[in-house]
Amino acid sequence: MQRQDVHILKSMMKGNICSPYSSTALKALVERAIKLPLIYMGDRELNTDEVLNFKPSEGDPPALMQEGSYDEFILMLTMANYTHPDVEHMSPEMREQYRSKEGDVDIWCCINNNPYASVEYTEDGIGGNMALRFDSKELGTVGNRGEVDTSAIETKDISKLQDYLTKDGADLSKTRFSTITMIAHLEGGGYEWGGVITESVNEHNHFTVEPVEGYNAFYERYGKDMQQAPKEGLIVEDMNEEFQRTGVTVVRAMSCLNNYLKYGEKHLVEVIPAKPKKKRGNTLTKTRPWLNATGPHVLLLDRMPTTQKENQGGTHASPKPHRRRGHWKRLQHPKYRHHPSYQKQIYVKPSFVGPKEVTYEGNIYRLVEPLEDIIQ
Repeated sequence: MQRQDVHILKSMMKGNICSPYSSTALKALVERAIKLPLIYMGDRELNTDEVLNFKPSEGDPPALMQEGSYDEFILMLTMANYTHPDVEHMSPEMREQYRSKEGDVDIWCCINNNPYASVEYTEDGIGGNMALRFDSKELGTVGNRGEVDTSAIETKDISKLQDYLTKDGADLSKTRFSTITMIAHLEGGGYEWGGVITESVNEHNHFTVEPVEGYNAFYERYGKDMQQAPKEGLIVEDMNEEFQRTGVTVVRAMSCLNNYLKYGEKHLVEVIPAKPKKKRGNTLTKTRPWLNATGPHVLLLDRMPTTQKENQGGTHASPKPHRRRGHWKRLQHPKYRHHPSYQKQIYVKPSFVGPKEVTYEGNIYRLVEPLEDIIQ
């Protein structure tokens, strides 16, 4: 099964991505990405698809970014490319008249829900003397799930940091951070942008998306004429505004996906080859590292694939796959004491009874259960 993002990875390896950083950094991102799960939503209409626009029922709390199935993963979406600046105010029928003949834009995102975030004193930064750092190298070793390490600053400066980060004075202890590296890809090339997602858990769940250092200045400089543009003739009045708006759209779609995974009918299922190919070590893989990709493909399924016929009954040892109703349960195990929903009622979504891992037509299908221990 070939990855759906190979054409984007090729552009990154060839240096056809407009970025404030070196091609070496992009190649390192490719090496990281091919080890991560790939959630492909590019075949779904962003504005109308049930999953990408899913909202919880009244009274059901919305899912948080931190409740996602993975600490780090790749998400792919497709956004329509229009030639008129005011299409968002048009009817769907009129909007189609301005759909670009150049094709839609593939949006490739590397999402990290568990970055190592810290703040330290510096000569120039937040309030003139603090700087926020996000480092993914320690992913999985810290386990802070998006919290900020403030141990290096004095207590009196935390409020200053809080006002800067949360934008609305939300409690810093109830704020979580994720990072997003985004590629907007057109035919033959694209643009890279990076941001920080701030999610506050208050009476009303909300988020902000802000660019990380380096991108604003870069795209302000190249915004109109884009001397390094990979596609000739592309002009965007305000690149920074466009990227930030796209980032918000991506996070909103991701939030809807998380809500669907929490309350919807289908589940995430990883797919990997039953007999993985032997890792290649030749010169070809240096320019095409995706040939050694190990990250699983991720599908939305309501049950595992099976050769069992629909009208065939099950046995006690091998039940026919069937649905189990969702229910509410209190998250009270001590090992989840740092989870935002600790000691609160959580919704255990509907599940299907049967094997959680099957081999079918040469592939292994494995159910992804972010709260598997609680359900059991």
